[in-house]
Amino acid sequence: MAAELFRLILNADAEFDEARFYYGILLHETGQSDAGVELMQQTCAHNTTNAHYHMRLGMVFDERHDGPRSLTSFRAAHAIEPTAGSWYNMGVSLLNLNMLEEAEECFRKAVKLYPPNQITSALNNLASVLYKQGKVVEALVNYKAAHELTPQDALIHSNYLFISNFVPHPDPMVLFNEHKKFSEKYETSIRKNNHDAEMAVSVLQRDPNRRLRIGYLSPDFRQHSVAHFIEPVLAAHDKKNFDVFCYYNDTVSDDTTLRIQSLVPNWRVIAELSDHDAARKVQEDKIDILVDLAGHTNRNSLMMFARKPAPVQATWLGYPNTTGFSCMDYRITDALCDPVCMKDALHTEKLVRMPECFSCFKPPSNAPHVSALPAVSRGTITFGSFNNFAKITPEVMRVWIAILARVPGSRLVLKNWCLDNDRMKTFMLEAFARCGATTGQVELWNPNTSNVDHLNCYNSIDIGLDPFPYNGTTTTCDALWMGVPVITLAGVSHVGRVGVSQM
Repeated sequence: MAAELFRLILNADAEFDEARFYYGILLHETGQSDAGVELMQQTCAHNTTNAHYHMRLGMVFDERHDGPRSLTSFRAAHAIEPTAGSWYNMGVSLLNLNMLEEAEECFRKAVKLYPPNQITSALNNLASVLYKQGKVVEALVNYKAAHELTPQDALIHSNYLFISNFVPHPDPMVLFNEHKKFSEKYETSIRKNNHDAEMAVSVLQRDPNRRLRIGYLSPDFRQHSVAHFIEPVLAAHDKKNFDVFCYYNDTVSDDTTLRIQSLVPNWRVIAELSDHDAARKVQEDKIDILVDLAGHTNRNSLMMFARKPAPVQATWLGYPNTTGFSCMDYRITDALCDPVCMKDALHTEKLVRMPECFSCFKPPSNAPHVSALPAVSRGTITFGSFNNFAKITPEVMRVWIAILARVPGSRLVLKNWCLDNDRMKTFMLEAFARCGATTGQVELWNPNTSNVDHLNCYNSIDIGLDPFPYNGTTTTCDALWMGVPVITLAGVSHVGRVGVSQM
C-alpha cells in the first residue's frame, strides 16, 4: 500500500524529493536495496542542501557494509550541517575503515557536543578506537565512563571487562571481583525474574541411553580467530553419539560460515532474537550442554546464558578469563594456561583442563609452501610479529628493541590490520622511537587482502616474537604452521600463558 502511494505521488510529481527519498528507504527495507539506494542518491544529487537526506543515505550504506560511500555521505551531511550526530557517524565510518586517528578526532568532537544523556555510544566508540591504537589505559577510562552513564547496558560493561585483560600487570583478584560485579548486576536480577529456564531444565529427559544434545553458541562462525579453533572440533565431532547444534549470533555469512554450517546438522541463526527468545529456542531444542564461545567479547550472549536454558553450561575459546557467572558451570582450559590450584579460586566456573592444549587449530588449506630460512639469503635475522597493536605495549616495544640491540643487523617487521594508512604507520613508528628504536630497525607492512598473501609473509620472517602479557593465539599458530619458531614469555594469567600452551 505505501509503495503504491509513493508511485502515485511520483507519477504526479517526479521532482517531489521527499516522496522519492522515502520511497527509496522503503525499497531498501523491503529487499530492493539497489533500487532504493538509486532513488536516494538521485534525491541527494537534486537536493544538495538537505543534511538529513545525506545522513540517512550514509546509514543505508553503513547497513550495506559500504564504508567508503557511507563516509562520503556522512561528510556531505556534516558539510551542510555539522552536529554531534554528524561527527559521530563520520567516526563510525572511519573506525570501520581503520582510519583510527581521524575516527578518534570525530568521537572526541561528538562527546563534547552531545548532551550528557546521549554521549554513551560516542564514549564507547572512542574507547574502541583508543584500544585499537594500543592506548589501552585511556580506552579503559572511556569504557568505564560509558558504563557508569548506562549501568543497565551489559554489552558496554562487557567491553570494559574485555579491555581490562589488556592492562599490563593487572591485579588478578581485582579483575576477578570486577567480573563478579557483572554477575551481581545482571545475572542475579535475570534469574530472579526468570523461572522458565529452570522449569525447562527440570523436565528434560534423563534417559541415559539417549544421545546427548550439545549446542555451541558464538557470534564468530565466520572469518575470525575463534572459527580457526572451533571448525576442526565440529568437523571431528562424534555425530553418531551426539546431536550437534550451532547457534550463530550474527548475520555475516562468508566462506567460513558456509563451511561451518555444512559441518553441523542443526544450524540456528539467533542474531535477530531477544535473549529471552534465544533461550527459549535452546530449550525447545532440548540442549543438554550449551557451550559459550564468546565470553565478554563483542556480540556475546551472556544475558541469554543467565537464563540457564541448558542444564549444563560451559565457556571455551573466545574469552581468556572467567565470565563471572554462577550459571556458567565449567570453563574449558588446560594446565599450562591455568595451572592447577593456581587459578581455580579466580573463576566462578569449575575449570576443566584438557589433557594437553585447550585449543585445536585448523591449518589453512591454501597455505603456501614454507620457504628457506630468510636469514640465509639476507645474512641477518628478521624478527616479526603480526599481532593486534593493542597487545604491543610500550613495555613490549622496549623489550623487543633490546632484543634487536643484542642481535647485530637484525630488524623487526610488524603487520596487522590497522596498518593500511600512513597516519597509523607514523603513529606506530613514533611510539617505537620513544621506546628506543633507531631509524630502519622497525618495518611496517601493509595488511594483505588475501589469506595466502598474509601467510606468505611469514616466509620473510626468521623468528616470531609473542607479545606479553597478552599473548597471540591465531598469529602464533599461523607462524608455527609456516615454519617460523616463536619466542614467548610465560606470564601469570591465561592471556599471558597461551603461548606456553601452544609451544
